Parts: sequence; structure tokens; C-alpha cells
Amino acid sequence: YATPFFSSIIQTLKLEFNSAFIGYMNGDLLLHSSFLDSVDFMHRTVVREHPSAPLMLMGRRYNHNMDLHADLAQCNDTLDAFIEQYTRFSDQFISVAQDFFVFTPSTLRFSDLLDVVIGRNGYDNYLVDFCVKHDIPLVDMSQSGRRSSFSSQ
Repeated sequence: YATPFFSSIIQTLKLEFNSAFIGYMNGDLLLHSSFLDSVDFMHRTVVREHPSAPLMLMGRRYNHNMDLHADLAQCNDTLDAFIEQYTRFSDQFISVAQDFFVFTPSTLRFSDLLDVVIGRNGYDNYLVDFCVKHDIPLVDMSQSGRRSSFSSQ
């Protein structure tokens, strides 16, 4: 169906962008500004000290059924306040589902990855398992995600 493998997306990102982190997130997430603060914190405290070390940041989302246009039109505050309001009493999505991955370029090598496809069942579990099996430090940013990852599903 011409859906790219995760490994080819990673290879393209590494070739096109010279960045301390690259990543992937589901397209239906709204991100709180604290998400970037959390990534910046990891950069300042870990990546600067060990620039070639692998590191995987990942996390789960909070769900809220919403009509994006109607709900945001009623929001008189910032997007951050909107996300905080709707996640205050929400639960995270199932514990085995990861919705965003941010990692250093040395974390995933194209040649080491199996041909998994984003959006198919289990690709997220494969990435977590890959990190565990290769002793790659995993940082669960899901609690940061209480204010940072929010899905409109």
C-alpha cells in the first residue's frame, strides 16, 4: 500500500535534519508547551553530557472525544489551558500503547530495525522492546504528557 517502513522514515529524518533529537508522534495529538520544556530538560541534562549516547523518550496520551473546531472555538484561554482542562480528570490510553517517540540520532540505526509500519498494531511495542533488548535508556514522559499529549480520538 506504499506505506513507508518506520526505518525508512528514520533514515530520511537523519539525512534531512541535523538535530539533537528526532522523533515521531501520532498525528492526532495536541501538545502542551511543557512537552518542549521536557525535551529541552533532557537535552540540557543528558544529551549535552553524552552527545553520542542513545536515548529514547516516549509516552502515552490522554483521550478526549472532541469536535476540534467546536471545542477550540469555545476555548477562551491558551491551548495549554484547554489541554489542562480536558485532561484534569482523564485517564491515559491503554498502558501498552505509546503515542510519541523522541530520540537521539544514535538511538535507532536503519540497519538494526525490522520492517515495521507506523500505525499498525505492535510497532510501538516493538520500539520499546528494541530499546530494552539493546540497553537503550528509556524515559517515559507520559506523566509529563499529563499536560503534554492529548488525543482528539
